[in-house]
Order: sequence, then structure tokens, then C-alpha cells
Amino acid sequence: MSSSTPTTTTDSSKAARPTTLNFITGNANKLAEVRAILFTETNVVEGGDNSSNKPQLVLQSRDVPGHEIQGSIEEVARDKCSRAAAVVGGPVLTEDTALEFAAYNGLPGPYIKYFLQAVGHEGLNNMLAAYEDKTAFAVCTFAYCGGPGQDPILFQGRTQGRIVPARGPSNFGWDPVFEYEGKTYAEMDKAEKVRLGPQKIIRPSA
Repeated sequence: MSSSTPTTTTDSSKAARPTTLNFITGNANKLAEVRAILFTETNVVEGGDNSSNKPQLVLQSRDVPGHEIQGSIEEVARDKCSRAAAVVGGPVLTEDTALEFAAYNGLPGPYIKYFLQAVGHEGLNNMLAAYEDKTAFAVCTFAYCGGPGQDPILFQGRTQGRIVPARGPSNFGWDPVFEYEGKTYAEMDKAEKVRLGPQKIIRPSA
């Protein structure tokens, strides 16, 4: 009587499905940066890569218009993330960038987008013309919310640099006027900015 060795087959239909995460943005540059962070700086692989046993994630962008409240960097980030989760009806990731001038005790802060729209790169420099201290802090705040009604979790990184006359391409916010270690963000390629920017020191924020 012959014996046989049992074989185990894998039902692909029961394999773990990649997690889908909605990144709330209509900005292609921001989406590219977040992809670089998630899929090159972490243990996560992009969904559909069946050759790896690492956690899989499908990152899709959603543009969710909304009114931003006035408040601290953290208050603005939490409110934006909660509102987005309510609209999407599922897990969302949001990113908020802020630029703090030491001479202005933290302003423009989370309102840098509106300052930039109003006065441009030259105007940001002019704001500090009367001050010797050109120190600035780039602040990146990611907020994750698992779904409607859940409390967002914040992760924040800060990079100290200084404000300089604009250098480099001017198609991505205030990057041309923020200098770190001799280069403005606009003069860095994407990989270098991810490596040296505030995202490199993202940590939980209270």
C-alpha cells in the first residue's frame, strides 16, 4: 500500500487584501511625496505586489473641498482629517504643512498658503527685511483617521532652516524660499527633500 504526503494548497481568494487608504489632496506633488515616503521609507509595499509578504497598501488620492478652521497647527490638522473621514466614509490620511518664522513667534504657521497667495515669495522675504533673524521652521503634520466618528492620530516633524530670496522652481508652494543646509527645498530633488525634510522625523504629536 503506497503512502502519499498531504499537500497544502493556497486559496488566493482568501489571501489578505491590501488596505486601501485615501490620501486627501488634489496636489500631484504632495501625492508623489507621500508615495515616496510610504513605499521607500517604510516596510509597506504598494498593493498588487504579490511577491512580498510585507503589508500591502493601496494609496489613492481624493480631493475633498472643505473650510479650514482657524487655530493651531494641530487643531487645523485634526479638524481637516475628521471632516475628510466623514465625507469619504472610511480611513483617510491628510497632510498639512506650515511655515513658522521665529521673528513672528510662529506666524504664518498653518496660514502660510494664504500669506503666499497674498504676497508671493518676495513678500515673504520682505516680511523679514527688518529682522536679523531669518530662522524658520518647516512643519509637516500627517493626520490619520480610521473613519467617521473616530479621533484622528497626528504625526509631526519639524525642520529648522531659514528664509532666503527665492531659488529653484517655483511650482510647489514656499519651497523656493526655505533653505536647509545650503539648498532651498525647490533646489532639492524629490528623494533628497523626503530624506532631509520634516517628514524624516515624523513622530506622534499629542
